[in-house]
Amino acid sequence: MKKRKIRSLEMFSLFVAVLCLSVSFLAFSSQLKIQSDLTANPDDLTFKVVFSTSHKKEETNPVEPKIEPRSSKATATNAIIINKKDPMITNLQVNFTKPGQRARYTFYIYNAGEYMAYLNSIIYENVDGLNAKKICMDKNGKTDDTMKKVCDNIKIHVETGNIHTSESLYYIDNRYLKPRTAQKIEVTIEYLKGKDIANKEFEVIFGDIKLNFSMFPPKATA
Repeated sequence: MKKRKIRSLEMFSLFVAVLCLSVSFLAFSSQLKIQSDLTANPDDLTFKVVFSTSHKKEETNPVEPKIEPRSSKATATNAIIINKKDPMITNLQVNFTKPGQRARYTFYIYNAGEYMAYLNSIIYENVDGLNAKKICMDKNGKTDDTMKKVCDNIKIHVETGNIHTSESLYYIDNRYLKPRTAQKIEVTIEYLKGKDIANKEFEVIFGDIKLNFSMFPPKATA
């Protein structure tokens, strides 16, 4: 994501980093009643949604990005899946060399638990300690007007099922995973085509993106 002038476009690269994409679990409510004389308290084993590189089981191989167009000089790192208490995929980092480039990461959300898992929301969080979803700055930690304009053309999209968003979705209806099933998810980091080209190298950092799952469908707000 770095650019100079059209003439010397290849001299700069623009670095984009997503801190992490994570799965978080909303409150289990109270207890799940299974039978009139039996209750079950969900735990990390019985209610478990993770990231995976397989649609059949939990696998945590590196996620290799697809660079588009293939002939571009953009580069990207493999993403890393960490399925601990709060599963996450991190290390999504891209170096763009000109507008019109993108990196696409494709993997799965897998329900490794025993209960239905409802996707309640997708939240784009602020960068830690700041009141912004993304920040753009040079090596000295500064931003200028041109940089801000270019920064507006750097987007991150999350697509899963028929959901395609680049901003928070606070209420998602009728999206769920049955036990031992998976849903493909794609995260695309893109440098949109535009008239603004950076005149120096700079860095773009996005905040966390959280996919919130619950054992119950979300409640619609009035």
